Amino acid sequence: AHQLDIANNRQLNATAKQPHNMAILTICRILEMDALPSSPPSDSFFTSTKKSVRSSLLAKRSCSFVLRNSFDEEFLFEARSEAERDEIVHDWKLVVARLASYAITG
Repeated sequence: AHQLDIANNRQLNATAKQPHNMAILTICRILEMDALPSSPPSDSFFTSTKKSVRSSLLAKRSCSFVLRNSFDEEFLFEARSEAERDEIVHDWKLVVARLASYAITG
């Protein structure tokens, strides 16, 4: 039997070489995908000239949520179920609120 030398032939894609990241204190919105329109409103404060993650959705809307930061970037995540998504969104909102209150009060 022939075994491939996967460890030495591994090549990383562009996002693995330089992964996307977001500073927690730059998060402005945490939204469920099924509560959002399929495209951002034109008069929105967060209207982006870049392609929105909502316009090329590959995940299930009912299980997905978006983190939007102050640099007008959207990061799409998908949970295993709606219940898990709701729990994650709730927990993220608590974390962001707590960190923001610490940043303000010192």
